[in-house]
Amino acid sequence: MGNINEILDRIVTDVSKIEAYLWGAMKEAAENRDKPGIEKSKRAIDRWTRLAQDVKELMTDLEKLSTPSEETHLIITIKEEPTGLKILEFDGKTHHLKYWNELLIIIATHILEVKNELPIIKNFVHKREEDFTMSSKQLKPINGYYIEVGDSTDQLIRKCKDLLEASHIGKFDLFKITKEGQKIKIH
Repeated sequence: MGNINEILDRIVTDVSKIEAYLWGAMKEAAENRDKPGIEKSKRAIDRWTRLAQDVKELMTDLEKLSTPSEETHLIITIKEEPTGLKILEFDGKTHHLKYWNELLIIIATHILEVKNELPIIKNFVHKREEDFTMSSKQLKPINGYYIEVGDSTDQLIRKCKDLLEASHIGKFDLFKITKEGQKIKIH
């Protein structure tokens, strides 16, 4: 089977042939002053025109589906001001955080909005509390999932990266800006 453009070209050619036939039948009916034939031809042309338009719209929709969409590239910046203020810049928004573990909550919520699910990651993301080991103490429920959020700042940032990678949400760059203003890419 050919690609969408080849199929569309065949349909357009066939549509033109059928339209020509219908218009020819109407012309013949008009020349013979066949009023019932003229009315039948008009109805057939109208139905065919609507059907051809529906097919054209369907093919356009199929073409959109077969065309790879431009993948988003998220830039995520995490910084702590000398005053202690914690800031997450993500998906075009700035979030002022009270606690570092809010990083995971915001990123997990974004992934859920985009993908409708979170990846299961051992001792980090599960659907049930009992799937965590006893050492996992700080669990945060998010839309049917539990996320372990009790870690140091560096571990929480690493978990953000792990969560983004495991979700296959697309390309992203994760940066941490230190209190001194140094920008560090998280690998």
